[in-house]
This record gives sequence, C-alpha cells and structure tokens, in this order.
Amino acid sequence: EGTRKALADADKMVAMLQGSPERQLLGEGLMLRGELLSQLGEQAKALLDFQRARASFRDSGIDHEVDALMLDIAITYRRIGDWPQAEQYFTSSLAQMEDRGNWERVSTNLMQLGYLYDESGNAARAKTSFERAAAVSDEHHDNLGVAIAQVGLASTQVSLGEYDDALASLTAARTHFDAERNHDNDDMLLLVTGRALAGKGKHEEALANYQRALPLIQHDGNQRYLALLYRARSASKEALGQQADALTDYKRYSDLQSQLQGKMRFEQSRLLQYEYEI
Repeated sequence: EGTRKALADADKMVAMLQGSPERQLLGEGLMLRGELLSQLGEQAKALLDFQRARASFRDSGIDHEVDALMLDIAITYRRIGDWPQAEQYFTSSLAQMEDRGNWERVSTNLMQLGYLYDESGNAARAKTSFERAAAVSDEHHDNLGVAIAQVGLASTQVSLGEYDDALASLTAARTHFDAERNHDNDDMLLLVTGRALAGKGKHEEALANYQRALPLIQHDGNQRYLALLYRARSASKEALGQQADALTDYKRYSDLQSQLQGKMRFEQSRLLQYEYEI
C-alpha cells in the first residue's frame, strides 16, 4: 500500500515536470517511478521509465552514466529473467565503481551478481561473488554489508552441499546483524538455516525454522522466497514420512512457481511491445 501511494506521488511529479526545462529533475522523477514500478512487479514499465530517465539526464548535460540508474536497470533485467542483459549491466557498473573507489556500490554489484548467478543455477559463480562482496564490505568496515553477503553465501553453500560451511556463514551473519540491531533479514536467515539443517538430515529442526520464517516471508510479500520455502518444507515433510502434507506444500510451490514464470513471460512480452518507445 505504501509503495502504491508513493507511485501515485511519483506519477504527479513526472507529469508536472514533463515539458519543463528541468531535465535532470525529470530524470530523477522517472528513475524514482521506475524503482517503484519494479518493486511492484511492473518490470517492463520500469525499464521504459529508466531509459527515458537516461535520455533526460543526457539532455541535462550529464555526459556519463548515472551509477544508481545503471544499477536499477540491471536489477530490473534480473527480475524479468533476462540474465545476460543484467550481467552485462552489473559487470559494467562494477568496473566503474572499482575505478572510482566506491566500495559500497562495488559490494552491492557483487551481491547482485551473486543473486543473478544463484537464480540462473550457477551456484559456484554465485559463491565467488558473495565471497568477494563479503570481503569488500569487511575491508571497509561495513558490518551490514558483510552480513547480507554471508546470507547469500550460505544459500549457495547449501546448493553446493556445503551444509556445515553454510551454518557457519549464517552464525557469522547473525553476529553482524545483532551488532547492527538489524532484523530485516530474519526471514532469509531462518529459511536458509532450515535448508542447511535439512541437508544434514535434521528435518524436524528445519521445519521449526520454516515455521518461523513463513509469517515473515508472507508479510514481506516476496513470492519467490515463499515458493522456495514451500519446496523446502515439502522435501522435509516427505523425508519424515508426512506424505500428504508434503504433497500439499509441493502443490503450493508448483502453483506459485507457475505464477512467477507466467508473470515473467508476460513482462518479457510487454518489454518487446515497448521496445519501439525505448
């Protein structure tokens, strides 16, 4: 609800600045609206706004790419499932940020590359990206950045069967989150902990973690994480002989996955329709 209200405000800002000589302000308004659209799953519309923002920044006399905008475009391509395009933008942005010594953005780009590789099934490359992100954040005393990277690292370690290493990464992440008094990532901490415990055959403990994670993920509204939870919970219930419950959770996972893939295909087709405008 808050995001939709912010989107309505951004619509008004863009409408007010259309035709105005303040091209940089228009670019910033389009960029903000695109970020909100992307959060709401409107990836094709978001990319259209980002490309219009790019043009507005150029019209204002800015002769270089705006770093935050490049990151927004890359994240949106990742969300739409266009991994090659996303990787190209992330890699380009990463090189620019390293040249400028903007280490917070370097870490952010490395983590985003980690998520991209993880989602596209390349756990080994994802692991390398998260390890580099954690190292960069640690070197520059960014405890929160270290913690977020360690959660991503743990997820890839689970995918690679490195369950003890994953639990160690999660313990380290919790220490950093606690030091920062940050609980925004509790849902993923619980979900990945459950997956690591399940990998070690501790399915009862895994289910307890999934049970605690479920309301947090539902409140956050991340359908991809919810699908991952249902799939993981189904596997643990099956391992414990709870066949009927396992089947129910697997159906929930399958239905959600179909919805997510359908939405991705829809956004990709809309992007093709908008290409003439971009």
